[in-house]
Amino acid sequence: MTDSIGHKNNQADESKQPDLKIGFEEFLEDVFGLNIRSAKTIGVMFKNPSTYFQAARTPDWKQLYTPSLRLWLGLMTIMVALQFIWARPDGTLMQMFKQAMEGGLQTGIESGSGKEVDLKGFDFDAALTAMMKLNTLIYPFIFITAMSFLALIFRAWGEKLSYVVRQRYIFAIIVPGTVIGLISTIFITFASTEAYMVISLIQIFAIIALYFITAYRGPYAHMEAGEKFGRSTFLSLSIFIILLIAQFISYTIAMFVTLLPALKAHLGAA
Repeated sequence: MTDSIGHKNNQADESKQPDLKIGFEEFLEDVFGLNIRSAKTIGVMFKNPSTYFQAARTPDWKQLYTPSLRLWLGLMTIMVALQFIWARPDGTLMQMFKQAMEGGLQTGIESGSGKEVDLKGFDFDAALTAMMKLNTLIYPFIFITAMSFLALIFRAWGEKLSYVVRQRYIFAIIVPGTVIGLISTIFITFASTEAYMVISLIQIFAIIALYFITAYRGPYAHMEAGEKFGRSTFLSLSIFIILLIAQFISYTIAMFVTLLPALKAHLGAA
């Protein structure tokens, strides 16, 4: 009886002890939902994407890879966490937004009211920061909804696939472009306005190219070259167009919720 009680006490004491094996990988999992398996998954998607797409056809991804949607969400979490770098008020991106906003609002208000409006004193930095924060918060949900809709209507895979597998395919094609987009966004934050425009164009073409390459070497790898080229081109452009639509919707909602009320309050006070 005493031994049994002592054994239970030892088990209780052991359960209170921290696991010293918990380290940096677990930290990444806690914060971003990413781990070493996620890094290996990204590597496979660049080196041999067909292997990843074959795993997407199994219920548990062959217990080898991180699901594509979860991987994309992890990358977006990193993007949000690094917002203090790429969306800082004095950064190139925010300054370009500010200039465009000032000119656009001035022109829009004057054309609508027929009289000149003085926007001096309006805190564009605060309004823009609020808008960007809200946009960053709601964009992933809008993007997932838009891409899930694309997975619903796009079925030119050359074979019959369930909806879940099609959705996995879509996000798998997106992930490599998202990785490059994340890295380049951080670096071009420190570029001049002129360089920013050039690099942004290169970034766009690089992302579309990665969509194409991933599709070409992934779900369409078993097809003839001509068929792979046509399907990959159409799918990569479709994804990019849906992406632009999702961004437009997200920015529009953020603007109506944050910028316009602040502007209305300023004009009313003026």
